[in-house]
Amino acid sequence: SQKRLHIVPLMICLLLGSSSTANAGVGRRVDPAQVVPMDQVPPEFQESVAEVIRDHTFHRQGEAESFPCTPGLYLSLVNEPLLTLALWKDLADSPVQLRKLSANRYQGEDGAGTTATWDFVLRTPGVHVFLAYLNFVSPRTNAKIDARIVMVVRAGYYREVNKEPYIQHHIEAFVKVDSKGWKALARTVRPIIERVLEEQVKEAGQFV
Repeated sequence: SQKRLHIVPLMICLLLGSSSTANAGVGRRVDPAQVVPMDQVPPEFQESVAEVIRDHTFHRQGEAESFPCTPGLYLSLVNEPLLTLALWKDLADSPVQLRKLSANRYQGEDGAGTTATWDFVLRTPGVHVFLAYLNFVSPRTNAKIDARIVMVVRAGYYREVNKEPYIQHHIEAFVKVDSKGWKALARTVRPIIERVLEEQVKEAGQFV
């Protein structure tokens, strides 16, 4: 089935997915060093990445997904958002617009009130970490939300008994809402943000 693509950093990862959310949490403090190899994150991003993980408002962790794919193709799709978006648009109409601002920074909008700018703060074959700055304006209530998101993609590579290459990866997302007055909006807006986040972790969970 075709799914609507929203703009959060993991829109660059993969196209269609239907996995259930394995774990969800709100506000539980987490040690950033247990999630991300902080010593490998550039110094200019370390404070923000640590703060979002440690003081997150929302947390989602997707189930591990396995699929046949060569390491080279998988890494190309993770590392090249413009390529992934082009493939997505070949499969389904999408209002998403995306542009590359620099070697590690992208900016996009989904045509439905959400815009984001994100940086690759770590790229290794086994771990990718994204730091995003998200702005969401509800088309129904005009409520405005500013948030930062850290998304972590962990991948493993193996071959089946028939020598076909496979990828297993899973996705974890931490969201810290920075908007003033967030607590006053929480009752009406929190379900919206949680639903969007859960959809993203699901949709980013698989290749085709």
